[in-house]
Amino acid sequence: MPPLIQNFDEAILLWIQDVIRNPVLTPIMQFFTSLLDRGLLAFLICIGLLLFRRTRKLGLTCSLSLIICSVLVHLILKPMFARPRPYHVLSTLITLAPRPGDFSFPSGHTNTIFAVTSVLFFACPRKIGIPALIVSTLVGLSRLYLGIHFPTDVLAGALLGLIVGYFCCKATHILSSHTKRKDRKN
Repeated sequence: MPPLIQNFDEAILLWIQDVIRNPVLTPIMQFFTSLLDRGLLAFLICIGLLLFRRTRKLGLTCSLSLIICSVLVHLILKPMFARPRPYHVLSTLITLAPRPGDFSFPSGHTNTIFAVTSVLFFACPRKIGIPALIVSTLVGLSRLYLGIHFPTDVLAGALLGLIVGYFCCKATHILSSHTKRKDRKN
């Protein structure tokens, strides 16, 4: 990262540690991070949607977004940027969660949940989409609070998840419209 961004990221993490962290908030943030350990919540949302015929198309769209994001983040971007985790860079940073062994940029937890919930936001009524994005945002913030990611890692993970989710929704809509027109002709 450019030094200006790196310094900004480090200052935010240390500010969170020194000003925001407290005994009440810590277990809440650990809970939100744990929702995405091994992608569990995102995977369960996809499976739950795929089980029912009425939500199957939505489940396929969520699954497609999740797969694309996982490949982009874990197989391409993390190895390409090879950004060290904050606790490797900041000797005064205290982590409050298990320390992952992979690279930091972009945040996989944040990207995974945004990959799925962005589809819910773009394809579902706001009463579903907005709470989904709120949970996603809390997962991202939990990664900062616990000292596991830099702010730009979380921001990049969220933006990538939103963009991929949006395009997956558009692609599904186009394919669905094309299929319906084709069925009407026959």
